[in-house]
Amino acid sequence: MAIYVYQSSNGVLASSIPDDLTIAQAQAQGLLASNAVLTAKGLAAKDSLPPLDDTHTWDAATTTVITVPAPPTPHALSAIAGNTGMILLRKAAAAQAAGKTVDAQSYLLQAQVYLTQARTS
Repeated sequence: MAIYVYQSSNGVLASSIPDDLTIAQAQAQGLLASNAVLTAKGLAAKDSLPPLDDTHTWDAATTTVITVPAPPTPHALSAIAGNTGMILLRKAAAAQAAGKTVDAQSYLLQAQVYLTQARTS
């Protein structure tokens, strides 16, 4: 859980404390100003909310953390391109280990062929 400090007037997030503490504990440890100081500066705080990550974001309208959909997984073509790159790197390393000259241009041409095939299949 985390503590969030936000502007009282519009809910815009000003700061956060990602530690699993209550507001009182954070104030006692000197990590958070007193309620009087926060109020005087136009701020407020909430605790016991999940930390921000890929599926949690601060919502100024409701002054809370909301759950959002996880980011999309990489496009299949990106995965194919990554795999193709790894295959070509392994082939180049094997050729170099065998004492052969590594011709980068031929590997780039092979990559272009692999990606063209992947797009059409």
